[in-house]
Amino acid sequence: MKIFALVLFVLMYVLMIVKPKYRPVYAIAVAVIFIVLGIMPLSNLVSTINWNVLMMIAGTMIIVYYFIASKMPNLLADILLAKSKNVLWVTIFSCYIR
Repeated sequence: MKIFALVLFVLMYVLMIVKPKYRPVYAIAVAVIFIVLGIMPLSNLVSTINWNVLMMIAGTMIIVYYFIASKMPNLLADILLAKSKNVLWVTIFSCYIR
């Protein structure tokens, strides 16, 4: 059963890389399969979830959403382009910004 769980887990990650649009579907489907097959007992489900990590990811996603909505990345790109002679320097400046 451990080998099957590992294969299913790896398959989920491969599918997430190949088809990123459906990541939540793959994750939930594998979680349901784990519960139905008894790999993860339903009684351990709530205690197994790492809520700190989930809240950290949710907070990061909220910050990224508002950062993109504020058009700040566009402003930074415009500043880099104005200070650069060519694409090579844009790349170098992008890596060096502190």
